[in-house]
Amino acid sequence: RIGVLGKYYSAHRLAWFYMTGSWPQKNIDHINQDSLDNRWENLRECSHQENGKNQKKYINNTSGVVGIHLRSSGKWRARIFVQGKHINLGHFDSFAAAVAARNSANKEYGFHENHGQ
Repeated sequence: RIGVLGKYYSAHRLAWFYMTGSWPQKNIDHINQDSLDNRWENLRECSHQENGKNQKKYINNTSGVVGIHLRSSGKWRARIFVQGKHINLGHFDSFAAAVAARNSANKEYGFHENHGQ
């Protein structure tokens, strides 16, 4: 956060204002998911929903891929979260098949290519 005339603003919003001459009307997404990287080429204005489709992988992720986890049955479960709901993509015998299903769903639902990295 940066103080300007007694008010505090997020650095990425100030960068947007500096480059465009107007305040962003929507969220500002860091394309490479590094919130400290406020280079112009790393910023994009987008809706809250679009911003959610470019999130980092959570630190407690154990499979290494967003939306994939191993069930107690020994099968790999793939799912995706879209418009406030989990969509089950299926249970798979192999990790690779579950990842393929998730990657296909990422494309189908318009997730950013950096999502989950």
